[in-house]
Amino acid sequence: MTMAAPSWPTTSRNQVGLSPSHAFVGEPQTSGVIERLFRTLKEQVVHGRVFETIDEVRQAVRLFAER
Repeated sequence: MTMAAPSWPTTSRNQVGLSPSHAFVGEPQTSGVIERLFRTLKEQVVHGRVFETIDEVRQAVRLFAER
């Protein structure tokens, strides 16, 4: 049985003009770049904070991206 992916990630990506890009076979460093970005984002923005609303999360990520 195949499960369908939830529609919200696709909708969110499309709203901001992003499209999925898969890593090349035998080129593990392509995934490493985005994994490092997510690690840095979590270390500098998410860990140790308690967000009350999704808007607070969005604002924190926007400020991080603007740096």
